[in-house]
Amino acid sequence: MINIPRDILTRFQAMLVKRVVPTAQHSYYKKWLRFYLDFCFKYEMKDSNKESL
Repeated sequence: MINIPRDILTRFQAMLVKRVVPTAQHSYYKKWLRFYLDFCFKYEMKDSNKESL
């Protein structure tokens, strides 16, 4: 599984805080993001495509 680039992770964590996601759940959201980015890489999808979400 790929690592989340530092700049994306920083922005993602800021979004979690802004949306008032409980801190105890942050690890689950980061795990989902890693799976999503891995999926996009594996199937050569552009992760910027909003429809892929």
